Amino acid sequence: LATLALGAAVGGIGGGAIGLLLRKYRTFFGEELTNCVVLASALGLYALSQSVLSESGLMAAVTAGLVVRQIAEIKERQVRRFQGQLVTLAISVLFVLLTANLSLGSIRLLGWGAVATVAVLIVVVRPLSVWMCTLGSDFSWREKVFVAWLAPRGIVAASVSSLFALVLAEHNITGGEAVKALVFLTIAITVVIQGLSAGAVAGLLDLEGSGAIAIVSDRELGFQLARLLCELKQPVSLIAHPSASGPALSAPFQMSEECHAIAGSALDESILTRARLDRVERLVVLTLSADLNRAIAEFILTTFKPPQAIAALLPASGASERIQPLSWSTAKLEGWEGYVESESTRIAALHLPQLSTKASPAYATYLDLDASASLRPPLPGVSPTNFTELTAQLAEAVGSDRLLPLVVRRQQRVLVMPAIAELQPGDRLYCLEREWSAAAICYRPIAPIPSATAEPTDPSPDTPPPFPVPAPAS
Repeated sequence: LATLALGAAVGGIGGGAIGLLLRKYRTFFGEELTNCVVLASALGLYALSQSVLSESGLMAAVTAGLVVRQIAEIKERQVRRFQGQLVTLAISVLFVLLTANLSLGSIRLLGWGAVATVAVLIVVVRPLSVWMCTLGSDFSWREKVFVAWLAPRGIVAASVSSLFALVLAEHNITGGEAVKALVFLTIAITVVIQGLSAGAVAGLLDLEGSGAIAIVSDRELGFQLARLLCELKQPVSLIAHPSASGPALSAPFQMSEECHAIAGSALDESILTRARLDRVERLVVLTLSADLNRAIAEFILTTFKPPQAIAALLPASGASERIQPLSWSTAKLEGWEGYVESESTRIAALHLPQLSTKASPAYATYLDLDASASLRPPLPGVSPTNFTELTAQLAEAVGSDRLLPLVVRRQQRVLVMPAIAELQPGDRLYCLEREWSAAAICYRPIAPIPSATAEPTDPSPDTPPPFPVPAPAS
C-alpha cells in the first residue's frame, strides 16, 4: 500500500503541474515539443518515485499520464501516433540488445542442418499448423496458403529464447546457445524471404483486398451504402453527420468489430478519432451539399491523411486535387434520396458475365428490368461485343433512375459507387433499385443451341453450375 500511495502522490502532483504548464503554453509547445516534454517528465517522475521507495515508479508514471491527459486535454490521435513511435523505438532497441549477446560463431556451428531445419519449419510445420487451426473456419484456400507462408516470428521468440538460454546456463545445461542461435537464424531467414515476398504472394493469390472505408453521410442513402458494405464483410466506419432536414441514424449498427457507426459532426476531430479515421484507406463523403462535402473531405485529408478521398462535388468546385469526384452528381443523389424516403427500394445483386474463351460463345446476355428473380447464375462467357451491349443497357437503366450502382466487388477489391465505364467482366454489381423494378442479368442461347458438353463450365470454384436458360424477354 505504501508503494501505491507514494507512486500515486508523486504522479498526481507532478502530472498536475505538467498538465497545467502544457495547457497554459499550448501554442508555444506545439505537438512535437509536447511529446518530448511529456516523455521527459514521465521518466523524471519515475526516477524520483523510485529513488524514494523501490517499485513505486510505475505507479507514479501511470498516475501522471492519467492526470496530464485530463488537464492538458491532449488529443487521442496525438497519443496514438506518439505511442506507435515509442513502440517501434523500444522494439528496435530490444532487438539490438538481444543480438548483442549472440555470436556469429554459434550460428556457424549449427551448420547446414540448421538451414534445413528452418526450411522444414517453413514448408511443413507452419502449413500443417495453419491447416489444423483453420479446420471448420470460413477461410478460403487462398487465405490459408497466405497465412501459412507469412509466419510471424519476432521479438517474442527472440526474448523467450534468450531467457531460456540464460536459465539453461544457470543450471549448467548445455545447448542454450544453440537454441538461441537457431531461433535468430529462423527469424533472419523468414524476415528476408517471407517478409519481402509477402506482397508478391498476396498478388499471386488475388488477396490484395480493400482496406477500411470511412463513409460520411447525413442521409439514408449513405446509411444504406454502409450497411451493404457491412453485409459484404467490408470494414467500414460510418459517421452520421447531423442534418436539419435529413433523417437521423436510427441506431448505431454493429455487425462486427470492424463495422460500426458513430453519430456526430464530421468536422469534430474527437468524433473522427472515435471512428478510427487514422486507420482507413478510403474516405467517401456523401451528403447532399457539395460545399459541405468539400469542407469535410479537405478537413479529414489535412487531419488524418487517408490515401484516397471520394466526394460528391460540383464540376467546378475548386476542391483539392487529392479529392476524387464521385461518379454521380449531387442532383442524382438527391433524386435517389427522395426515392428512398418515398418508396420501397432494395438491393439488386447482378453478377456480370465473363468473356468467352471460345471464338463463338454459346450464349448472349441482356439486362431484364422486370425479371422474376434478382440474381441468376452466370454462364461460362459471352463475347466482348455482347458485354459492351450489356453495359450500355446498364447505363441506360441508371440514366432513367431505375438503378443506382452502389458497390462493385471484384475478387478481393471493393469499388464504391462506380461509374458504368469502370465495370469489368466477372464483377459483382450491387445496385439500389426501386420497388417496381426487378433487375436481373439473363441469358439466351445463340442458335444452334449447343450440346450439354459444348462449353466447359468455369473452373472457378465460386461459379455455380449452368441453369436452365430462360426464354428471352419479349
